[in-house]
Amino acid sequence: MRSADADERSAEASLRPLSLGDYVGQVEAKRSLTTLLQAARERGEAADHLLLHGPPGLGKTTLAIAGARVRKQELYIYQCTADTRPEDLLVTPVLAESGKIAYHASPLVTAMIRGGICI
Repeated sequence: MRSADADERSAEASLRPLSLGDYVGQVEAKRSLTTLLQAARERGEAADHLLLHGPPGLGKTTLAIAGARVRKQELYIYQCTADTRPEDLLVTPVLAESGKIAYHASPLVTAMIRGGICI
């Protein structure tokens, strides 16, 4: 049996567009992302970065997810907070089964190593 949280997450996920063509809103951001992706594809290179900014709820994450799908690249999400330190961008401490702390590459480093996208 599914939980209410699972149903809510499933409903939310189904509302997110799966491609840039399905994306509604953020016309300028979508145009910039599409232009950047096309130019990079024509040159046979990857676009290094794109900065999407604005208040919460505009669809920046959704647009980035759609861009990752277009590029067929793995997507890694890193949530920065006010207390994020520079070293947090490199390694992530994880509690291992043994009870000890193990250090893993952060989503940013993993994306760089594997050729993915980090938002």
